[in-house]
Amino acid sequence: FACRKPVGLEAVQLRKAARRESAVDAVRQLESVLYEVAVRTSDVRGAGTDANVSLTLYGSNGDSGARQLAKSKTHVNMFERDQEDVFDIECLDLGELKKLKIWHDDKGAGSAWHLYSVKVRNTRTKEEV
Repeated sequence: FACRKPVGLEAVQLRKAARRESAVDAVRQLESVLYEVAVRTSDVRGAGTDANVSLTLYGSNGDSGARQLAKSKTHVNMFERDQEDVFDIECLDLGELKKLKIWHDDKGAGSAWHLYSVKVRNTRTKEEV
């Protein structure tokens, strides 16, 4: 009789290796994408912060990892009252954006922060959430 599949432990090892290779190939096919992140601080007394703000983006292809928002394209003094700061985050294509996590490290005398909104735009597809 013809044996079309390996059997036993060797078969399991071959299937696992094939899955790892296909996952690696999928990551290799992802392109680098620039996401534009607009962070607006509320217009209330004491809304701004001097703390370090970080963000993680999550999409159907994975996440960006924690990124510190350290260089605003719009303001030198970031995260001040009624101000929108815009940042560029470059990472592998996250696919359809699902959620984000934003936080600060509570450093500095004026560390409290009143966040109003966050908008994220994929500069390649122009998708905005």
